[in-house]
Amino acid sequence: MNGDFFLWYGGAGPALCTLPEEGSVEQTCTVPAGADVTLSMWVKYPAPGANGDYLRVLVDGNVVGEILPSDSSLYVEYTGVGFDINAYAGGSHTIRIENMQTSSTIIQSILVDQVEILADGASVGLFDNESAPGIQVFPNPANDNLTLTFNALSGAAAVTITDLSGKIVSAETLGEVSQRTFNFDASNLENGVYMVTIQNGGDVYTQRVVVSH
Repeated sequence: MNGDFFLWYGGAGPALCTLPEEGSVEQTCTVPAGADVTLSMWVKYPAPGANGDYLRVLVDGNVVGEILPSDSSLYVEYTGVGFDINAYAGGSHTIRIENMQTSSTIIQSILVDQVEILADGASVGLFDNESAPGIQVFPNPANDNLTLTFNALSGAAAVTITDLSGKIVSAETLGEVSQRTFNFDASNLENGVYMVTIQNGGDVYTQRVVVSH
């Protein structure tokens, strides 16, 4: 998985941690202005925790949404969820995602991926893989079309899209990619998770994308 994938496990008992235990990530970013602004992410909750545990989303310290152990049946597999952040449209704000573990015997695990702000069709990725300078893959989740921009990269690049079994569904070699956009027709792909790999000189970058028609 790429760098915008987060795996939080709760504490493994009093010998290893002091309960309650909290894990978190945060990032300050510019929230785009728009009429419909949502903080979007994909969540999987394979091991629900104890009462009192939570996954909580905050903007500037204010809670905008949370997922509780009682919600875990909704997230058995990766499921998209969005939280309304219209009140924070425009300006710089701090986005924080935190996970609380309260029990030493009931261990929860929550997987969070593809965190982004959606504003009237525009997308701002959060907690992105810093090893992929300026590469953007959007929209994510994708419907019928997928767009790549290369920004900081230059020179020729090979773009390969594979499913999770490793099957190649697209392979293209592009010339100069600086400030270039690459469009891919995803309408024939089955719903699921795909890996977009960009090879540029001796460097290889990978981005994860979800296709959901």
